[in-house]
Amino acid sequence: MNNNSSQDWKSTLNRLLNRLSIEDRYRCAAGIPGPVLEMRSGTLPRGLACGNRILDFTPLVAEVTGLDLRRLRKYAKEIANEYSFKKILHKYNAITLDFRSRLILIRDYIKALIHRLRGISINSNPININKIREIQLCIHDQIINIVYPADLVSLGLLWEIFAEEVYYFENPVKCIYDLGANIGFSAVYFHLLNSSAELVCIEPMEENLRILERNLHSNNINAKIIRAAVGDTEGQTTLFFSDQSHALPSTHTKQPQSRQVSTLPFDRIISGKGYGLKIDIEGTERFLSQYPTIIENADWIVGELHYSGDIEQDSRVDAFFDIVKHNFIVKKGRPIIYFIENEVLLCETFKTLKKSPEYN
Repeated sequence: MNNNSSQDWKSTLNRLLNRLSIEDRYRCAAGIPGPVLEMRSGTLPRGLACGNRILDFTPLVAEVTGLDLRRLRKYAKEIANEYSFKKILHKYNAITLDFRSRLILIRDYIKALIHRLRGISINSNPININKIREIQLCIHDQIINIVYPADLVSLGLLWEIFAEEVYYFENPVKCIYDLGANIGFSAVYFHLLNSSAELVCIEPMEENLRILERNLHSNNINAKIIRAAVGDTEGQTTLFFSDQSHALPSTHTKQPQSRQVSTLPFDRIISGKGYGLKIDIEGTERFLSQYPTIIENADWIVGELHYSGDIEQDSRVDAFFDIVKHNFIVKKGRPIIYFIENEVLLCETFKTLKKSPEYN
């Protein structure tokens, strides 16, 4: 890594951390590079991710950010305890239907652990779309069939959606819009919670769409699939992606590969009232501030906010989230910093509960 690129990611990292409260700043910084089963686990700035094999990244984080090393280590230990091997095994036992599925997950977890101990970034783990895992899970006493590529990102997604249940909701709706449906884990989970809801999956990446269709078919889910990226215009846009991660394609985060994909504006996809809205579209949520009615008409919203350090783009994400906070009671998860090439991104998960009229 040359000195200029090093300074770029360091300054961006600090700019993003400064968006957070001091408590969240420590929680976020202590999570770099994150526990093994977190979706972006192991991500490091390019150059540090390969060859250096840094097992304890905390001193460097303290040096770069000026945060107290002792306090960072305290938070890092707490995060590691949340993902202890004993707790992982217990949860795998709870969500898998049979010994075979459990064994597949345990083997993949051990491979991920070895990957981490070697100091290799998750972004160094290439997708092998020809190597597919098939397992059965039992969630809320319902059996589901899950198909996924044999990579660490899939393992992390599976953990977030089916073990941690980051998208859990209680209020049934007539329609659920899954923006950024990826390979279909969230769609299967939403159908499990609310099987009578119409399900609309929006996903632009063809490799993901093939696996999404398999997951829908294997669970007898009749969903509408829109093969496009969502945005503020209809037409074509450039989608950036890496052959090392199917979960992070983006229209604005520069990555090694790119292709043209169709785009549709939000108001061509979402209509009516009283729907559920899942938003994981890698920064394109910034355009939603142009469609306040779409936000206001939702019964619940779950998803992620993505900040890149770009003042204009980040302010538009904030404008979108200001509308959300005005209409919903919001609960945020632990913020996560991750790296794509030499770009630094801040991701904040959130879920909402609609405010009653008398709340205001």
